Amino acid sequence: MEKKPKPTKDLVLEVLNIKTRLDSINLYREYEIINALNNQKSEIMDLYDWSDQEIETNGKIGLTDCFGEVLIPAEFDETWFRANYFVTREKPIACKKGGKWGMVLPDGKGTIVTDFQYDNIFLGEYYSFWNFIIVVRENKYGFIDICGNSLTPIELDEIYQLSNDMGQVRKGDKYGFIFYNGDYIEPVYEEIRFSNTDNRYSVKMNNQWGYVDRNKNFTLSGALDNEQNQTFYGSKG
Repeated sequence: MEKKPKPTKDLVLEVLNIKTRLDSINLYREYEIINALNNQKSEIMDLYDWSDQEIETNGKIGLTDCFGEVLIPAEFDETWFRANYFVTREKPIACKKGGKWGMVLPDGKGTIVTDFQYDNIFLGEYYSFWNFIIVVRENKYGFIDICGNSLTPIELDEIYQLSNDMGQVRKGDKYGFIFYNGDYIEPVYEEIRFSNTDNRYSVKMNNQWGYVDRNKNFTLSGALDNEQNQTFYGSKG
């Protein structure tokens, strides 16, 4: 694969200017303009390598942006690579130090967000869409937010791919979920499924199906007629 040159800061301004114009256009009436601007932006983006780069000093690793400006000083054993210049810099990056993982801000100083206490950290779909970070300790999983705050205990056996505004989790033979806003429903249910008909999560407890309300209480499906004022997990609305 041909190695791409690094962009200039003028190109950053050009891409950001295009993005600003895109954001200001009425999306329901200006498809041709939007497509033209998107194509123009893509042409610029495709010609250059915008990716962050690892740097090494005395055997330690850090991170710079595509211009060589330091995001994280070379003080760590390993970093979790960032995608490109236009990825938000407000989110921390996973770094390894002393054999353990923690979270560090790409602010040029490497400000520590969490202690280095995890066996592993995964920055995947949950991180991209909802700012959740999957952490691992002693072969158990959990979630923290981008400020390092715990969202769940680190006791889960499995975390599933997100869908329908929730990420299903398993502990032993019981299931729960984490909602897109960070609410955690403990794994106490025998099964969880989603219905497009009523936009709720159906959960099974003691072989009976029901729903979880926003107070995290279980309500039997047959009792809904008497609980019309309750709001249940399932849709953002």
